[in-house]
Amino acid sequence: MVGLGLGGERQYGKFRYRVMLGVVAAALSILIIRLYVLQVLRHEEFRQKSESNFVQLRRIPHDRGIMKDREGRVLVDNRPSHDVFVTPAFLPDSRHTLGRILRAAGSDRPLRQVNEDLIAALKNPHPPPYVLVPSVPEERLAEVSSTLHTLALPGVDLREAEGQGSVVVYPLEFPSTPLVFRRLAEILGLGEGGLVDTQKEALRAKGLNRFVPILVKQNVPWEVYARVEHAASLGELPGADVVASVVRRYREGSLASHTLGYMNEVSSTELQVLAELGYQRGDYLGRRGLERTFEKVLRGVDGQEKVVVDAKGRRLPEDKARLLLGEDRRVEAKPGNTLVLSLDMDLQRAAESAFRGRAGAVVAVEVATGSILALASFPTYDPNIVSARMTAADKRALDSDPLQPWINKAIQNHYSPGSTFKILTAIAGLKEGKITPETHLPCPGFFSLGRTQWRCFNRAGHGGIALQKSVTVSCDSYYYRLGYTLGANALAETARAFGLGRRTGIPLDGEIPGIMPDEQYYKDRFGSYQGGYVVNNAIGQGDVNVTPLQLAMAFAAVVNGGILYEPRLVLRREDANGNVVQEFPPRERARQEIPQRGLETIMAGMADVVKPGGTASGVMYKDDPPGLGEWLRTSGISIAGKTGTAQVARLSKSVAHVDAEKMEYWVRDHAWFAGYAPADKPEIVVVTLTEHGGFGGSVSAPVSASVMRAYFEKKGFHSRPQTAAKDVGRKTPVPVNVVPQQSEPSE
Repeated sequence: MVGLGLGGERQYGKFRYRVMLGVVAAALSILIIRLYVLQVLRHEEFRQKSESNFVQLRRIPHDRGIMKDREGRVLVDNRPSHDVFVTPAFLPDSRHTLGRILRAAGSDRPLRQVNEDLIAALKNPHPPPYVLVPSVPEERLAEVSSTLHTLALPGVDLREAEGQGSVVVYPLEFPSTPLVFRRLAEILGLGEGGLVDTQKEALRAKGLNRFVPILVKQNVPWEVYARVEHAASLGELPGADVVASVVRRYREGSLASHTLGYMNEVSSTELQVLAELGYQRGDYLGRRGLERTFEKVLRGVDGQEKVVVDAKGRRLPEDKARLLLGEDRRVEAKPGNTLVLSLDMDLQRAAESAFRGRAGAVVAVEVATGSILALASFPTYDPNIVSARMTAADKRALDSDPLQPWINKAIQNHYSPGSTFKILTAIAGLKEGKITPETHLPCPGFFSLGRTQWRCFNRAGHGGIALQKSVTVSCDSYYYRLGYTLGANALAETARAFGLGRRTGIPLDGEIPGIMPDEQYYKDRFGSYQGGYVVNNAIGQGDVNVTPLQLAMAFAAVVNGGILYEPRLVLRREDANGNVVQEFPPRERARQEIPQRGLETIMAGMADVVKPGGTASGVMYKDDPPGLGEWLRTSGISIAGKTGTAQVARLSKSVAHVDAEKMEYWVRDHAWFAGYAPADKPEIVVVTLTEHGGFGGSVSAPVSASVMRAYFEKKGFHSRPQTAAKDVGRKTPVPVNVVPQQSEPSE
């Protein structure tokens, strides 16, 4: 109700007063709440948006952890590099500027079509002028002229004639995102279409993502870096920047490449998962070898830095950045851990330089710990090339090579071990009580089972032969007979106890288990088991397949008395300051009991293998490679081992022997030598497999001996030509885990 007060003034009732007061209070409440939301709850969001107008958040790449050999020599590290980035927010917004010109001219041309026309024009090496507006009405000439003057853009011209005009754009001068990418592609030498995907990604960036730099090219050469910086300083590459970074460097090139591995760029598919772990587009990921296995350990943590830029994305001086952002604007990157490997680069180099074949593997193992001293696979590749952006030709050459350079032959291929396997057959015979060192088995030159006959390589036969000589001369008939007596299950049980038929546990990707067949294996494969299967298995043929690493670990277990180790490839990992983060001590997988006298006999037989009458005697006397034989005869170090020749193609029984050099490469036998030294107190085992090499004694034995020579020369054992060659057949008790010799079984 409204009434009249003194002086005739209109008086309002209390109700209306309260309503008005409530409205004002509500409005103030809304204002206060809105201010609270903007200034408190959304403070960080708006602060970031404000900073984004002049601040870039730049990534500081971490240093990936390095790798060293056992003596501290750096094998893999990082070298300074430069990467080219573009920031979408600072690329020329040609769509916006073209839209303003079209609106000023009153043109209804679709902006998308205009932009596509300019992109198409820039694909031409010498694009002609592009007519943006064919005809500008007289009444709009002044507005168009004013707009062009305000924009002050190069490469745009207003042509006036007889009261009308046209707007012409010169694609090579008009600032546009496609022009920036064209100039970058020319400087980087990427050719037409080389940056199409990057350009699309930049155009798709929205919101705050527009301020996130996108990698264009990693590890550009110095001259390219200088050209990009020069063009950017002239304003020709707005939004482009060169950032200092590091690139992976494999100091020894292809040396130990299969073990060390390589890296390459994370794919867009992988990034969908890895983005949560901090990976970004352009990051590299370990693909093979230790780079892959220890990816999480080697990878560090990126840092970040806030930098102040101008409207074109150019970095402003540090004093301005300090004034606007303060001192606390940089978070340093954290480097990854260092891996100290068990590899010895002197031995690795000896293995790779001594290898004689086209394909194969060399493995050197420390007997007392199972540490891998050398691990080589052939053919090899250069991880420096593979880790960079390979050319299509380089990639095609590696993929199509029939010798399979991508495959680590030491762990990813398995082969028949040939006569090297006879050592395990002999141990199985001793453990099962089927033979003693004195047991003589007949060798008439063959072994018969029913109407099937297996021949010995010595067609004339060795006569009655005992264990030591059977090892030295590698009598096939001895082991045919022993294998058949043992049976497939007993033979497989012993071989598996020494690690065959299962993965060794080496920390490398792609290891295969090999094959150690028993009766059930044949029943599953063929439906039944025949006694003749084990006859071939006993000499390392048939379905027995091992990797070179498995054989090396098995031989190390034999000569150390029965301790089977897990291959030790990494000794420890350290932080960037050299502090030990984690130790990797030797790890036993199993212990086997080997009859002492039988083991001594087997090792005596292997010591005789390199003496006259042994299957690898040539390594001592041919002096091939030069100096090796002399070193073996005079250094004071005696070596021992077992040769193996594994058939690839079956020969007619009427053919005795074939010269490997006269056969086609792909049908030649694989050549093995499993050696160790010293013969009386083994420290190192070296296994060499030469694919299609012919004979182990002449092809693979010199390689293993060369690695052993490198090992002992580092300990001071050198050739002594003035000294007569010593007897290398000394025999002392083997420090082993042994049990008493069993009694000789009755025949």
